[in-house]
Amino acid sequence: MSNSASTIPLVDLVILMDTSPSMKDVANAVSDAVAAAITAAEANCPADLRVVWLGIEGRWRGTAFKRTLRTYLTKDCGVAEAKLRGRKRGELPSAGAQEDAARAIEDVSNHFDWREQAYRSLFYLGDEALEGGGGKTEAADIEAANLAIQSAQASHVRVHTYLGMSKSKHRDTIQPEYARVAAETQGQFFAAVDAPTNFAAVLEQIICGSQTPIYYKEINMSKKSSSQNSEDKASDAPPANETPTPEPPKSYVPTSMTGLQDYSYWWDYAREEAKKSGSKSKSFRRGRIWA
Repeated sequence: MSNSASTIPLVDLVILMDTSPSMKDVANAVSDAVAAAITAAEANCPADLRVVWLGIEGRWRGTAFKRTLRTYLTKDCGVAEAKLRGRKRGELPSAGAQEDAARAIEDVSNHFDWREQAYRSLFYLGDEALEGGGGKTEAADIEAANLAIQSAQASHVRVHTYLGMSKSKHRDTIQPEYARVAAETQGQFFAAVDAPTNFAAVLEQIICGSQTPIYYKEINMSKKSSSQNSEDKASDAPPANETPTPEPPKSYVPTSMTGLQDYSYWWDYAREEAKKSGSKSKSFRRGRIWA
C-alpha cells in the first residue's frame, strides 16, 4: 500500500434492514442508489469503503439484501447462535422477528467482523417499533433501544437510522426512539415524508458522516458509582489514535435534497429525552460492495 493510500480512512458500513413486507420498496430504492452514492462521495469524502448488506431474518430478491444477519454472523464471522440476541423467524407473531431492530443492532455491534482501524457505521432502515416491531413504542421498545445504544457505544459503532412511512397512528411515538438511537451513538437520523426519498443523497451523507472518530466521555447507560477512583475515571479517555468529536457529524448533503423530514428537531428532542431518563486525501480507493 502506498503512503497516499494509507492516509485514506477505512469505513465499514453495514446496511441493515427490516424485511417485513412493507419495506420491499425501500429495499429496492436503497439498493438502486448505492452506486450513485459512492460515485458522489468520491469527490467529497474519499474512503476505503466496505459495504455489507444484511436483512433481519429475511432477504429481498433482486436487491442487495441477499443474506440474513444471522447467516452472516454465524457463517462468515463464526459466532455461535446462542450468543445472538435476535429472535429467529417464527418465534414472534407475524413478521416480528424480521423487525427485531434493537437486538439486531446489538448483534452487529458486538459480533460483526469490523476491520482493524476502520470507522464503524451501521445504517438501519425500518418502519416499526424497535423490539420485535409493532405500531407503537412501549416500555419494552425503550429498554431494547437502551441496550442497543449501550452495545453500539461500547463497540464504537455509529448508528444511523431511517424511519419509513407507516400507517400507524402512533408513528409519533416511534420516531423519537429512532432519533435517540442515532443521536446517542453520534449517527444521523432520517425520516420519510410524502416525497420519494433520495437514497443516493442519504447514503452519500452517511458515508461522509461516518469518517470521524467517536468519543464518549461516558457510556450513557452505564451506572457509575460515586466511589469510583481515579483509575476508573482514566478509562473515559479516548483511544490514543482518536480525538474528541464535540458535535454531531457534519451534513454534507442539504436535507432538502434527500426527500426527508428535517431531523434537527428530533435530534434535539432525543437529546432532551435522554437527559430526562437518566483530512483531505490526495487519492481515492473506490468503495467495494461486499455482497
